Amino acid sequence: MDAVSPSDPEPREPARPRVVTVIGRTWLVAATLLFLTALVDVIVWIVLKPAMPTILGYAAQKAPGMRFLAPYFEHYTLVKTIEVFFGAAAAVSAFYFLRMRAWARAALEAASWFYLVYLVAFFCFSYTIVRQAARDPATVAAHTSAQRTVRASIRTPSVWPLGGFQ
Repeated sequence: MDAVSPSDPEPREPARPRVVTVIGRTWLVAATLLFLTALVDVIVWIVLKPAMPTILGYAAQKAPGMRFLAPYFEHYTLVKTIEVFFGAAAAVSAFYFLRMRAWARAALEAASWFYLVYLVAFFCFSYTIVRQAARDPATVAAHTSAQRTVRASIRTPSVWPLGGFQ
């Protein structure tokens, strides 16, 4: 009599805690958006890549202050490709986290640390580029009004919570 009788209830999965649902869905939505955005960026970049020297050259002639953006475009394809794979892996991990698989928790924790390091590294990269741009006479001459706005925002701490740096 090993057969399951109709009166036996089916084994149920344990109830998923609300915090698991919130974290899992947040990661699922964010990772899916990151994946789709990066994928579209890579496709557009591949299509535009042959014309980029012309576009960037024209932009540098028209607005010499924009030359500081060149380092961002040097590694754009690599960065966006990494984001595509990261977004896909994080979305799969979030899906299985919602299914309460043990490995998915570790994967999302690793993804969180990876993304935190990525953001700090991107900030440092951007800070270095902006510092170099601030030393470039063409950039400084082209953006005098922006410099005044930033200086005024920094001098008035009362507007910081209201978007003083925008």
